[in-house]
Amino acid sequence: MGSFSSNIIIFSAGGCPLSYVHALVVSYDPSHAIGQIVDTDPLKVKSGQVVVQCFPLLTLLLAINQTHVDYCSLDVQGSELDIIRTLPLETVDVKVFSIEHVLVPGGKAEVAGYMKKKGYTFHSNVNVDMFFVKK
Repeated sequence: MGSFSSNIIIFSAGGCPLSYVHALVVSYDPSHAIGQIVDTDPLKVKSGQVVVQCFPLLTLLLAINQTHVDYCSLDVQGSELDIIRTLPLETVDVKVFSIEHVLVPGGKAEVAGYMKKKGYTFHSNVNVDMFFVKK
């Protein structure tokens, strides 16, 4: 039997990717079914909330020296397009995106329209995720 060799590198950022272009410390409420940023002023943290450091996706990618991504999955409870809009897709090469669309304002149509404008082709829909491939 032959050997298998791969250069697969996997990064997971559980936490707080931002739809802002700069890092923020925020008040975050994890108690909802869908956690959410409550306030961008961490001094306004209330009972049951936590203070969290959040970074834009581009900052996370640059920190790990990756501007080429084969597959990026976004499931951030409605901020998916806002986060993608902060990525300079002319310089960050993402081959395939899966994007949860259920809570995105404008839904499937908004996601599909934006991704098409950015040079991506709709590939398939699996449950609540839309898959797009770079042309």
